[in-house]
Amino acid sequence: MRILHVVTLVSPDGAFGGPVRVALNLAVGLQESGHDVVIAGACRGFDKRPEHLDGVSAKLFKAVHFSPGISFAGVSAPGLMRWLHRNLVTFDVVHVHLGRDLVTLPTARMALKRGVPLIAQTHGMIVPIANPIARFLDVVSVKDTLRRASTVLHLSAEESAELRQLTPLTNLCELPNGVPTAAFDDVERADPPEIIFMARVHPRKRPELFVRAAIELIREGSRARFTIVGPDGGAFGAVERLIDESPLTSAQRSALVVEPALDHDAALRRLAAARAFVLPSYREPFAMTILEAMSVGTPVIVGQGGGLSSFVDTSGAGMVVDGSVDQLVEAMRVLISRGEDAQRMGEAGRAAVHETYGMSSVVSRVQRIYDDALERR
Repeated sequence: MRILHVVTLVSPDGAFGGPVRVALNLAVGLQESGHDVVIAGACRGFDKRPEHLDGVSAKLFKAVHFSPGISFAGVSAPGLMRWLHRNLVTFDVVHVHLGRDLVTLPTARMALKRGVPLIAQTHGMIVPIANPIARFLDVVSVKDTLRRASTVLHLSAEESAELRQLTPLTNLCELPNGVPTAAFDDVERADPPEIIFMARVHPRKRPELFVRAAIELIREGSRARFTIVGPDGGAFGAVERLIDESPLTSAQRSALVVEPALDHDAALRRLAAARAFVLPSYREPFAMTILEAMSVGTPVIVGQGGGLSSFVDTSGAGMVVDGSVDQLVEAMRVLISRGEDAQRMGEAGRAAVHETYGMSSVVSRVQRIYDDALERR
């Protein structure tokens, strides 16, 4: 089967986050199963545009920001549209990681027009919101695209309900994000222990809560290091101000740092070396970094109400906290001071991820979805 995956934006710092990683994981798994797979999208930040991503053929085109003020929604790739115009019909299935943007939405519309089976995976990005631009796009394009897609993939019952609130749908199918089994047995845990926040530095992910908790622990004498790693998603300035205005001495401040994003392999190694991964988001449908941290045996501290919070809790892979500094401080304190407990949680998380979210089962489900779409065509 010849399969095309389309994502909004590929960049060395992983600025677009989870959807790109999900697409790459699926593309690699499908290629290993014998399919001919191509991943396409806009790109920025590369000295030379890569022709392969994780060993998968890539067709990436210069990102053009028609309206930088609306973040990724203003990203387009005219070169991609020209390439799709010539090549789209050569694919058996088009799998679009759909957002309200000028890359994936036009691709989905083109697939529908050309009669190529369309699989739309929304990643929690298509939900009813009051923004007038989003509502306009919903009326003129998004709702019709979702209704006419062969299948709309969603992550959870909550996302399914949000999609049905947007428009009546009968083509929904739940598909969890899969994560490859990662082996980093050569990586030693950092000493002093590192507590790491690795994600876009975006208000929704609560990096400021992480900083406040870290400041409190440093002031009480914790020997741990606290690190934020990731691209700026709108909260970078607030994080830096919070650190600059903190009562920490210059010596204490060295234990709390902000670092740029890492490439994927380096990020996994850094997670494998950390004592704990922290992501206290208040609305996180299905954070890939949580699964990736668990896959390398690192315990996680996650926000209550996220799409993976119950999985973390029931698997014993870490701790679930509310939005208070006190709870986050206590959770961090426990994992810093109790190395054996942290190791036990990490091992439980790795086993749970392999059993529930291993790539082999997810890829098998996706192949059945593609087969069904082709039969219905």
